[in-house]
Amino acid sequence: MESILLTCIKNPFRPVESKVTKRVDHLPSIRHALNEFYPAPLDSGLDIVVSLTTNTCPSRLLSESEIDTLMPCPGDCIIFTAVPHDGGGGGGGGKDIVRAVAMLAVVIMAVTIPGAGIGMLGIPGMGFAVGGAAYTMASMGMMIAAGLLVNALLPASVASDDAADYSYASSDYSKSATYGWDPSSNAEQEGGMMPVLYGTHRIIPPIIGRYVSTSGSLQYLNILYAVCEGGKTGIDSITNYEINGNPYTYFNDLNVVTRLGTNSQSAIPYFNDTISDIAVGAKLSTSYITRSTVGNTTQGLGVGILLPNGLYYANDNGGLTAQSVTFQIEYKKTSDPSWTAWGTYTISDAQSSAIRRYYRIDNLTPGQYDVRVVLTSALPAGARYRNATYWEYVEEIIYDDFAYPGIALMAVNALATDELSNSTPRVSCLASRLTVPVWTGAAYENKPATNPAWVCYDILHNDEYGGAVPYNRIIYEKFEEWAGWCDQNGYTCNIYFDTMKNLRKAIDIVCTLGRGNVLQIGSKFTCIYDGDTLPSQRFLFTMGNIVKDSFGEEWLPMDDRANQIEITYYDAELNYSKRLAVVEQDGFDTLGVDISPRQVDLVGCTDRSMALKHAKFLLNCNRYITNTTSFEASRDSIACLPGDIIEVAHDVPRWGYSGRVVLARANTVTLDRQVTLEPDTTYKVQVQHIDTDISEELTVEPVAATTTTDELILTTVWENIPTRHAKYSFGEEGRVTKLFRITGITRAENLRRRITAVEHVPDVYNDAVAIPAISNISGLTRMAGLSVTEIFRKSALGAFESVASLTWRGYAIQYWVYQAPAASGPWTLLGSTTRRSYETSPLLKEGSLYYFCVTPDKTIEGGLVESVYIWGKTRAPSNVTNFRASPAQGGLLLSWDAVADPDIDYYLLKFSQNTADTWNKMTTVGKIYGTSIPLPAALSGKYAVKAVDQSVPPNESENAAYIVTDVPTVLAWNAYREDIEESGFSGTKTGLTVSNGSLHLDTILGLDDIEDIDALEDFDSLDFGYVTEGTYELPPLDLGSVQTARMSMLVQFSGFDRSQSFDEITDIDAVENWDGNTSGATIRTQISTSLDGVNYTDWMDFIVGDFTFRYAKRRVTMRVEDATVGILISAIHAVADLPDRSETGQDVTCGTGGITPIFATPFMAKPRIGITIQDMQDGDYPYLDPSLITTAGFSLSIKNGATTVERVIDWVAVGY
Repeated sequence: MESILLTCIKNPFRPVESKVTKRVDHLPSIRHALNEFYPAPLDSGLDIVVSLTTNTCPSRLLSESEIDTLMPCPGDCIIFTAVPHDGGGGGGGGKDIVRAVAMLAVVIMAVTIPGAGIGMLGIPGMGFAVGGAAYTMASMGMMIAAGLLVNALLPASVASDDAADYSYASSDYSKSATYGWDPSSNAEQEGGMMPVLYGTHRIIPPIIGRYVSTSGSLQYLNILYAVCEGGKTGIDSITNYEINGNPYTYFNDLNVVTRLGTNSQSAIPYFNDTISDIAVGAKLSTSYITRSTVGNTTQGLGVGILLPNGLYYANDNGGLTAQSVTFQIEYKKTSDPSWTAWGTYTISDAQSSAIRRYYRIDNLTPGQYDVRVVLTSALPAGARYRNATYWEYVEEIIYDDFAYPGIALMAVNALATDELSNSTPRVSCLASRLTVPVWTGAAYENKPATNPAWVCYDILHNDEYGGAVPYNRIIYEKFEEWAGWCDQNGYTCNIYFDTMKNLRKAIDIVCTLGRGNVLQIGSKFTCIYDGDTLPSQRFLFTMGNIVKDSFGEEWLPMDDRANQIEITYYDAELNYSKRLAVVEQDGFDTLGVDISPRQVDLVGCTDRSMALKHAKFLLNCNRYITNTTSFEASRDSIACLPGDIIEVAHDVPRWGYSGRVVLARANTVTLDRQVTLEPDTTYKVQVQHIDTDISEELTVEPVAATTTTDELILTTVWENIPTRHAKYSFGEEGRVTKLFRITGITRAENLRRRITAVEHVPDVYNDAVAIPAISNISGLTRMAGLSVTEIFRKSALGAFESVASLTWRGYAIQYWVYQAPAASGPWTLLGSTTRRSYETSPLLKEGSLYYFCVTPDKTIEGGLVESVYIWGKTRAPSNVTNFRASPAQGGLLLSWDAVADPDIDYYLLKFSQNTADTWNKMTTVGKIYGTSIPLPAALSGKYAVKAVDQSVPPNESENAAYIVTDVPTVLAWNAYREDIEESGFSGTKTGLTVSNGSLHLDTILGLDDIEDIDALEDFDSLDFGYVTEGTYELPPLDLGSVQTARMSMLVQFSGFDRSQSFDEITDIDAVENWDGNTSGATIRTQISTSLDGVNYTDWMDFIVGDFTFRYAKRRVTMRVEDATVGILISAIHAVADLPDRSETGQDVTCGTGGITPIFATPFMAKPRIGITIQDMQDGDYPYLDPSLITTAGFSLSIKNGATTVERVIDWVAVGY
């Protein structure tokens, strides 16, 4: 049982140094705290100044009456100091000074000494104004966003709390993952609050646990979410899970498991153990890498290994050769000196994508552990190897089997895919809590958790996340009355508290939904609500009980009042999305006034009609409430509470004529003042009986002439004759009194109270808002022609995705889009749009049929339904179009238009000389990673091409594109030089030698180099003493000048096994491959060119193509991975082809002496010369001396018979 904390300040001038603290179990009253520190009687002349902090209230100073009447409860914190009745100075003047100092001291200590407050969701402080001290309601008006809002009872705006008002961080709902405008990720932080749910809402719960698990090369993300507090019996359901705003069923290999938050719930799968990841990220080598766990209770270990670039060797055939990585894992307790072998593991694969492996060891003795990993041997290096191996993380595992009793949970186990990679997904769900337990007097009963009254009751009473107020301090009947009124008017609450709120703020938010408020009266809690029903018994305040000169009246300003409410709510019909509705004051647009908007965030409202009614109610308050009054009263004010409707009569505003009754008989009443009656006017007199507080109102007998009198004759008799000094009010019918609603009661002098009230206007509660149906006044079809097609594309992250594109025609203002797995439903709302097109999310499942409905009236029946099958990557690529052939230098250029499909990998080209052949009978030319290819040695015949995608196995276009052509040759190619290297291989050899006419890798050792020939175990291979890499360089090439030549090289080779001699072959017929095995061998042709014979390019891999140079070096490199693999090169054929070119002369005068043209660029061989004589005469002919035709020029003259003549000619020289 909690005790009461007492702190006595012995010297108020030195509060910190003089404080004394102790705990007690019970105190009859606050004043009895004196006895704990001062043994003198309680009436010994000491007075005390007290600050009280309770489980539900922040620190506050107590009034003198509370010090004597309040009984502290366990857990309360009392801070006080004693002062003499007369201030210790013998006169009254010193008393005020000493008491002021004492109050200051108590306030200071109340701030510095932690109290026993408890708050909503673990946040301290409640802030109710308490009974005997004062009643405080929300302020009458709030100037926010240039719009003044007036109301009688609603709490002050709680849409945005000021962090400076509290000792904790801001509780602004804009920081809420559930209520913010922008989609937010799930909160993840230590020390975060545990959410609380009432009703039903789509929520974004916080993350309380996560880890990554590995199965083979697959990684799974495991995340645990705390949905909300489970209360006493758990919540009712957790359904409709969404990942990044899309149904979780759209994702492959994603599992969701839930627990409803009961106290007896079992451990949730995927989180039976507590697993903590420790990042390592170290590359493995032959040196140990060691890491230690953080905790000292580890019972299991996990090690994650990553090969980010895959594991392979890129062979010469363009494929991947398998490679292996072997490593050893050891562990030990940190305190142990020796290591224990965990295991030696080998990963073998031929894969270019990332490879992951996970290794786990269990049932260790609890403690702190060290783990180390090492490669058993060095990995081969080289540009073609991919084998980098990393120790990605180590896991420490504790066998907790946490069930998290009392917390509703959701666990997600998701495979890392293109759709879920690189970031934590945003996960939401639809959670429902339908009831809360309420003590009804004999037992707890379940009440609707959607009723604002019962929600406030639970916030007050719940001892796990609420105020822990005992049920005997909550006036059940008042909350039951309020709940019935909420049910009657359709006021509901569906709210998710996921940001910090103190108890007062949390209650205020809910009270706004129910148009009420929660008050504390002494140690009791009650509630009031702002309804239009007038109580049958009302308090009457007149000139007879209002303190003289205390009456005041104020007219609230009209100019700055809001005439437009922009109200935000969370529409359940639109998946609880945040919606904005605008309601304007009736007729404001015709009054010539500016728009004065006010933004209201109605958190917890999920119904559009309720939101509109609330906005209308606020506008009505602004329109009709204009008058406030305040006055002081004595004992008649004791029974009043904020929210009570009272009747006021006073001479100043002429709300009737009032006072005290002097005398009354059966049908007469004598007043304490004279009043004037006019003829033809109906007058009433109202009296409130002293003994019952019941009011009677009777009609006064009409008068024939103006009459002034203090005695009124009534048309009927009194039901109960008023006694002397009963309160009365007299006036014209309808103006006897004026109705007000109390908004605040504060302390005045001499045990009086000041009442502040705002006028009560019944029209305020006419909050009906007509929402007209959208009529199709044009007579045009609201929508037609719905079409749904699949769009398959590549996302910005490089992943392939499918979306459904919907288009339609129509004239509606807005359309709603639904989706279902079947024509019969169930239908899920995707969203709404004002356009005539809509694109779905990119998470449609490949190989699934989807139905879509677009409707202009939010009903499936009023819309159009179409379906689409999602092919995704399973659909064959589109056919190739515009396949064409054009002449190219020395051959054929094939080209086609690019296929638009996003997953095209390459184009497959085929050929056949038989033009009747179809695709399957044609010979494959190759894979083309572009949209054109030149074929220098093309043949006449039929060519075909298809697009091929990236699927496994790949898909081809359904139909091939064909073309039949003769090979066009524009320019002939001339073999300038052909080098055939056979048998002798006269070029430069490095690491190579020639044996029996074949070129092969040399040995490291010759017989003369062997010191101990008897030590050789394998004489045939000299213990594999071969080099593994060599180079053969052909004789250099000089074109004589800079030319463009087409270069080609062909290498003929075969393989043999160096490790085996013929004598060892036991079954010659069993040898399948006499040509030898060349796997693991690499032969590369390379070229280096120069323009000047000095500066050469780097060696580059040789491809058949055109090179511009004068000088060229060519070489062949041979490399083997295994020294037992032998390669024999039998021939190297290198050709340099030069294309024909031409030089010309136009309109050249050839005189009788002839001409000798010189070529701008000399030819490599004598060119062919062509002459055209302009205006040629009979007998003219060109004379070319063959001996004078050279690679540099030629000699020409024109003759007619034997005579040399002058002519104008054109010439052309063609060659290479």
